[in-house]
Amino acid sequence: MAFEQYKIVHVTHRYLPGLGGTERLLAGLANRQAAAGHRVTVIAPSTLSDLSLPPAPAGALPAKEKIGQVCVRRFQVAGLPGGPAGYNALRRLLRTISDLPVEQTPALSQALLLIAIRISRLTPSSPDLDSVLSDTIRDADAVHFMNICYEGFGWRALAVARQRRLPFVCTPLIHLGESANSVVRRYYTMRQQIALCRQADHILAATYLESDYLASVGIDQPKITVAGVAIEPDQPAGDGGRFRQRHGLADGPIVVYVGPYQQDKGVYTLVEAAGKLNSAGRSANLVLVGQSNQRFASWLNQKSFARAGWLRLLGQVDDQEKADALAAGSVLALPSRTDSFGLVVLEGWHAGLPAVVARAGGLPAVVEDGVDGLVVEYGNADQLAFALDRLLSDPTLAGRLAANGRQKLAERYNWELVYPKVQAVFDRLVKERRSRR
Repeated sequence: MAFEQYKIVHVTHRYLPGLGGTERLLAGLANRQAAAGHRVTVIAPSTLSDLSLPPAPAGALPAKEKIGQVCVRRFQVAGLPGGPAGYNALRRLLRTISDLPVEQTPALSQALLLIAIRISRLTPSSPDLDSVLSDTIRDADAVHFMNICYEGFGWRALAVARQRRLPFVCTPLIHLGESANSVVRRYYTMRQQIALCRQADHILAATYLESDYLASVGIDQPKITVAGVAIEPDQPAGDGGRFRQRHGLADGPIVVYVGPYQQDKGVYTLVEAAGKLNSAGRSANLVLVGQSNQRFASWLNQKSFARAGWLRLLGQVDDQEKADALAAGSVLALPSRTDSFGLVVLEGWHAGLPAVVARAGGLPAVVEDGVDGLVVEYGNADQLAFALDRLLSDPTLAGRLAANGRQKLAERYNWELVYPKVQAVFDRLVKERRSRR
């Protein structure tokens, strides 16, 4: 639907130059809205570090700047007493409140919701977010919030949007975990998080699994659009030979992982699976691309993997180095339970790699087992090792799955399909608002 230009404000927990999936997804949307003539502003924290950590020094990122055609406003975040331990304690308290069986007592349920909303604003807190929101939203036509894990930001954005009588759109990116009882799901579907989704005028879901879950908790299906996810068509061309030479990997297949080195991402299980393969005589290199941490480094030492000749820890790299790693790879592995979609799967397909993923989160909605990848149980190193061995020992199977994945990428996960669905939601809501004025 063609519509006149207007101002859109996006609120999120991290934006460019961050390298995560949320940052890239929002940048793809914001850039296209700006290219269509809309005035687009992204409001995000002034740090790219973990928001449970003490805040970065003031001025780490500009308070105001323009990235491409998109205006960026940044707000400060404040640390909590006890640092990450204090942050995690508050999140556990929120989960405990959410688990209380009070649905049959409406007054108590509402009181606990208000308490949870107030607490969520501390994880993390911000001394200037409200003023940044008020200043930026005062001439806006629509407000969009992304990533329900930081619902405190969302509630503050919603409050300002309601004051201005603006439509509020939410992209929750819910992590459903590996089962209904998953601890991951419990942290992404808390009382105050679902309430925020209910308050939204419209929800953009990444997959049908996320949409089905939202409908199961009472959110009307007409208020949900399965928008999907896309990657930029101009991904850097990778040079696999250059990557192998640079990292001393002249021979043998390469399994590539892209993401933070966290247990919930399945990277511990992946290292164990690669160890099993190499111990059984299947020579396979494992390349890990992403942010490391001390806990993972300690675990590697305890398990005697730290000096394994088949393991390469690249840490955070730029887009070209990541493209080179994927070009050199034989298989992409993402055995995670904390992905609402798994954007890196699309990048792997673009590079011509078959994918092995966990049956968790949104990944089973993206990868069809035996058609364009293999799906294994989360946390099962034996299953993961077997799946990797199948692909490494059967080039015909690996090639067929990779080709099917690349075809799915072209047919479903491109911005030419995703952007019109998303923008139609904004156009309709802004039109309805203006018709009421």
